[in-house]
Amino acid sequence: MARIQGERNYSLSSNAIVSFLDGTSVFMRFPSGIPALFLVVFGSLVCLQAHAFDTISLENEPSIIGLGQKLRVYEDVAGAMKAEDVVNNPVIQWEHLLDDVPNFGFSHSSFWFGVNVVNPLDHEVKYLFAATYPLLDRIDYYRFEDGSLVEKIKAGDNIEFAERPIKHRYFLYPLTIQPGQKVTILFNMKTNGSAQLPLELVPAQQFVEKDQFELAVQILFIGIM
Repeated sequence: MARIQGERNYSLSSNAIVSFLDGTSVFMRFPSGIPALFLVVFGSLVCLQAHAFDTISLENEPSIIGLGQKLRVYEDVAGAMKAEDVVNNPVIQWEHLLDDVPNFGFSHSSFWFGVNVVNPLDHEVKYLFAATYPLLDRIDYYRFEDGSLVEKIKAGDNIEFAERPIKHRYFLYPLTIQPGQKVTILFNMKTNGSAQLPLELVPAQQFVEKDQFELAVQILFIGIM
């Protein structure tokens, strides 16, 4: 089972990746008698929700970043919440994971994972999120900018291979960030099998090189056999 801080004992083709290198809201009504101070506090909580996530800065030399311990997780037992409801919900208590690979065993719950990514550099950067456990029934991706949902990618083992944004054995999600830009990323995982999420953030060019090397090793191994 995944360890949570504070708990008590208890797919694009390679060619498509190269091409990538080249180039419902929640409204609340308040009775008129509610003090203005309450509205201010409530609004502040909503704005701070994205700040509850860890922030990954892409200022260092491009490298593969394991996301396990950098993710915050929320278990939606009913599995009925939408991304907009989750990211803007001040009531949700996001938990900090302690494992490199979050693993919740067999569960019927829907799991939400959140992280912020910022580009402090003076040029555009291109990365890929890679979910490397190919047996997940569903692992959807949501990108928020300034609190607004700007991109959604549906993926998982129950999605036709031809419909994957990147046709690959892993579930891949392209990420382009402009200079000085900060984004909030959510993943929603639900599966009938083992609920685990090995997730990496990889520079796109480095992923291509690593993937080609692994393929060459596999071909060599098959040839030897």
